[in-house]
Amino acid sequence: MTCFCGQSVPPSNPYIVQALDGRVRYYDYVENEVRGETNVNDGVVATDLRWVAERLGWLVTFADSTFCFFPDIGGGHGLGGEPGDLEWSCEGAHGFFGVGAEVWCVEYGWVGGKGVVATGGDDGRLRLWDWGEHGGFEEVKGRGGGMEAGGGVTRLERVEGGGGEGEVDFLVGSYDEAVRRVRYCTERRALEVLWETEVGGGVWRLERFPGWEEGGEDVWLAGIMYGGAMVLGSDGRKRGGVEKGFESMVYGAGWIKEGEEWKCVACSFYDMRVRVWDWEDK
Repeated sequence: MTCFCGQSVPPSNPYIVQALDGRVRYYDYVENEVRGETNVNDGVVATDLRWVAERLGWLVTFADSTFCFFPDIGGGHGLGGEPGDLEWSCEGAHGFFGVGAEVWCVEYGWVGGKGVVATGGDDGRLRLWDWGEHGGFEEVKGRGGGMEAGGGVTRLERVEGGGGEGEVDFLVGSYDEAVRRVRYCTERRALEVLWETEVGGGVWRLERFPGWEEGGEDVWLAGIMYGGAMVLGSDGRKRGGVEKGFESMVYGAGWIKEGEEWKCVACSFYDMRVRVWDWEDK
């Protein structure tokens, strides 16, 4: 059984939502038991999921070029659902010449009471979708409808506080060994690449420093598959924090607090190692 991704259930409580092979489940890590499970895409590997507070539910992506949304009917205490709980889905979201490609990641923005969903696929595309008030996903066409990278788009993160009125910013990681910041203007329906930084490896994880809202450094930790990890500013400049002492691909990266100090943490795949380091010392 493969678990590609997981998130804690808001508000803070002892539950993690895990996306597995076609199923999404609530796992109580205190009691070490599954509290609820729903089958949303039978037998297909789920690759990413996002909590959508404005609609009280989850966006989930899959390896069969599909992404979907389903509501959280359990209130954080178990799904207890069946496949019928699936509310909206989009098939064939990414592909090569009519052949479906994996949807690796999903993110969303909420601008002026309307939703825009961003998906990244193995076809090297970032695509944007209007999320209608009454459901359904409609691809944004024209110059605002997406961006092409030199490899699969593997990570998307919304940049809170980025952009002006009617705009939403995303950080984009890709197999083409670059991190980009893009801005989507809902009024002009235009997408703009603000900056691009090469990092020396495919980018599988991007995590913002948790202390930025309290006046701390506005930086991001990038997990770079065969390139280790490094810290980037929201302006795209490399800020240090480089850690290359991994003997395997880096698939996970984040921040951990030890006492009053925030430190970087990352895990590597085949050797199953976790490393913790102080980014300001590197």
